[in-house]
Amino acid sequence: EYEKVIITRPMVQAGEDTGYLPGNIKEKTAPYLRPIFDELLCYVSNTDIVTLINSGKIEICPLGYMRGRNFHHCFIVADECQNASEKQLIMLLTRTGKGSKIVLTGDDTQSDLNYRNQGGFSTCMRGLEGVEGVGIVKLNTEDIVREPIVERIVTAMEKYHSSSD
Repeated sequence: EYEKVIITRPMVQAGEDTGYLPGNIKEKTAPYLRPIFDELLCYVSNTDIVTLINSGKIEICPLGYMRGRNFHHCFIVADECQNASEKQLIMLLTRTGKGSKIVLTGDDTQSDLNYRNQGGFSTCMRGLEGVEGVGIVKLNTEDIVREPIVERIVTAMEKYHSSSD
């Protein structure tokens, strides 16, 4: 159904600043894109990933490099969107071309942006409610498919924060 899968995410660090990263663009973006490869390896071999990337069937690209592009007949997955600004998300959403579908994922309780810049993901989700052709799915702790301990951690922290408010 789709000619290519595009996978993107913002290049945001989780609360630490490692400073300048040496190297070419591939080397600079590698630490930010590593989680995508880690997840792909759960489903296909490294050889298959390399083959799919080299054949152009999969493209992994940082969010900041999407400006000016249009994706036709692509399935686009944007991960960690809670770390994108509203402006970045609108830019990404408007890259959707003919025969394409885009899926944004994110957890607005886990943003690594400074407080002043948070909220773009939530704002876009609220702003797009009811738009024809847009579906919004909100998941909760019962939808966690990782190890059972993850659900217990999330539930405990939600309970802690709601009782301390």
